[in-house]
Amino acid sequence: MSYIRDLRKYVGHQPLIMVSAAAIMIKENRILLQKRTDLNCWAIHGGALELGEKIEDAMKREVKEEIGLTPTVFQFFKVFSGEEFKIKYPNEDIVYLVDNIFIVSKWTGEIKLDLNEVLEVKWFELDEIPWDSLISHNVLILKEYIARNR
Repeated sequence: MSYIRDLRKYVGHQPLIMVSAAAIMIKENRILLQKRTDLNCWAIHGGALELGEKIEDAMKREVKEEIGLTPTVFQFFKVFSGEEFKIKYPNEDIVYLVDNIFIVSKWTGEIKLDLNEVLEVKWFELDEIPWDSLISHNVLILKEYIARNR
C-alpha cells in the first residue's frame, strides 16, 4: 500500500504535499541515523502517512520497516514544513513535507535493515553528527532538537 506511489500514476513528477512521520531515536545522548539508499545521505527514520493511518502509527511502522525496531516510548516533538522541506528525488519526483517528528527513547527488537531503503545505521554522539552528509531538512530538525535539549 502506498498512497504517494498511487498518486504518482496520475501526477507524474509534479510536486506533492506529503504528510510524513519521523523518529529521532535517542539512547544515552546519542542519535541513531540511517544512510538512505535513494539520496545516499544520513537521515532520521520515517516516511509517508498512508490513508486512514494515525501519525504515530505511521512513525512506528516506518521505523519497523526501515530498521526493524518497534518504538514503545515516544513523545511528539514538532511539525516542520515549508520551502526548506522540499525534496527532489533522483527520479525527479518532488515533495513538500509536512514532517511530524517524534522523540523515541525506548523500543523493542533488533536492528534489521531494509536494504532497499537503508544502506547502514550508526549511533552518533550529538557533537559528531555528520552535518555535511545529512539530508538538508534533517539538519533543521536535529539542530532544533539539540538546541532544546542542551
